[in-house]
This record gives sequence, C-alpha cells and structure tokens, in this order.
Amino acid sequence: MDVVFNTHINTIKQIKIRTIKKLMNKEGYIYCFSNEAYNGILKIGMTERTPPDRARELYTTSIPAPFKIEFAKKVFNPKEKEATLHKLLTQYTERINPKREFFRASPEEVKRFFDLIDGELWIEKPTQEDDDRTNCFSVISKCFTKHNKKKRENINAK
Repeated sequence: MDVVFNTHINTIKQIKIRTIKKLMNKEGYIYCFSNEAYNGILKIGMTERTPPDRARELYTTSIPAPFKIEFAKKVFNPKEKEATLHKLLTQYTERINPKREFFRASPEEVKRFFDLIDGELWIEKPTQEDDDRTNCFSVISKCFTKHNKKKRENINAK
C-alpha cells in the first residue's frame, strides 16, 4: 500500500514540476495600449497572442475607439511580469480601478518600467495588406510622375 501511495505522490510531484516549468518557459507579451477615448489613461496588460490580436479583441461595441499599441515586449512568464508592472504602476501612478488594468500615466512613464524588464521589444511588421497598399501607391505615384513629365514636355514643345 505504501509503495502504491508513494508512487502516486511522486507522479503528482513530477506533474507539478513539469507544469511549473511550462509556466516559467511560457512566452507572451506585456503591452501598453492607449485609446483616444480615454484621455491620459493607458491599459497595461499581457497576452499570449500578439499585441495586434489583443488590441483587436478589446475593440468591442462597448469601446468607442480602437486601442493603439504604444509599445509591447515579448517576455518569458508574461503573467508574472504583468503582475510586477501592475504593482510598480500602482505605487508610482494612479490606478483607475484596483481590479482593472488601467492607469493614469504617460507612455513615457510606463516605458521606463518596461525598460527594467528583460525581453524583446515588439516591433510591428507590415502585413501583406500594408505591402500591397505601399506597392499600389508606388505604382500610382510613378504613373503620375510620367504623366506630369509628358505634360511638361508637351507644354515646352509648344
């Protein structure tokens, strides 16, 4: 009986250790979002998806304007890093509601705290749609340039 019990206890311990290791190695993002509808108030949170995905999720019918990503950082243990940020920001800025992730602070103030945390600063990469739009504008611009050049040549020839 003791052997079976000890085997179960060891199995449970191993599962706990594996779970803790997974959580510690979990990657995600901490982010700072602003919203033009919330003047001077920033949302500081974490996500295991990308910052743009999280910003889109937050833009619901109850929010008057979409969130803007001020900055974000890819980190290990995002929940832990978020909790640390919230503690610091609660101490040094105004937390709007103790149960929410909104703080009255400037992006520069919050960035100083982000800079203290290890991780890789997130940089928005252009989407295929952005690339297509840029290429389209480039083509249109070249067409106008050629057209205007021919127009000037015709005027100068007269």
